[in-house]
Amino acid sequence: MGRSDILRLAHALRDLKLGGWKLGSVLFRKGCGPEMLGWMKTETGGGRIFADTKIHNTPDVMKETAAYLAEAGADMMTVMAASGIAGIRAACDGAPEEVDIYVVGVLTTMEEDDCSLVFDRRPNEQQHRFFLLTEKAFKGLKDPRRPCLICSPQDLDLVKIVSWTQKPNTATPGVRSPGADPHDQYRIGTPAHAVASGATNIIMGRQITQAKDPVGAVKNIYEEIGFDWTR
Repeated sequence: MGRSDILRLAHALRDLKLGGWKLGSVLFRKGCGPEMLGWMKTETGGGRIFADTKIHNTPDVMKETAAYLAEAGADMMTVMAASGIAGIRAACDGAPEEVDIYVVGVLTTMEEDDCSLVFDRRPNEQQHRFFLLTEKAFKGLKDPRRPCLICSPQDLDLVKIVSWTQKPNTATPGVRSPGADPHDQYRIGTPAHAVASGATNIIMGRQITQAKDPVGAVKNIYEEIGFDWTR
């Protein structure tokens, strides 16, 4: 989406009490992501700003990138679990404690055969490994903070079997209403399932941004999860 499209959407949805706004990595590759972070804070009428850049690099670069995004206005950001314990810790060290660092494990777009080829494990098995790695990374921080996870709705039960030092926040992409187009998402679940399984955030970008009536799409999702946005 271009800036004018984002502006129209932000204004249309600003009174619906959305929890946050996710800016994808394409905006940052185009060079307008940092500017958009600060701009969205003033235009959306509330909600946290989520820089979904999926940082994956050496620890020094991850620390610098996290610090840069936080300074630009990000309240949340993503790092890849595959960057390892040192990389996750470096990103946490680079951003203030009030900025949530969400760790991305197995992508919700990854099919089972692909996961087996890349990791030699089924998606749920590999995701469990990534959860264990995340717990170890956050547990060893100099300044402890709450772990945050990006995972499929299908992985939420796995979160519960890890002995977390602090209960993690969980954000679930791959969430679609019954009958909705899954787009490129493979391991999906419904909004009601994600909330019932303990998700603290559900990510439903395309179902909203590509709807003919984005306002109606949000209200329908609220109805599915039993959220009264008028109160």
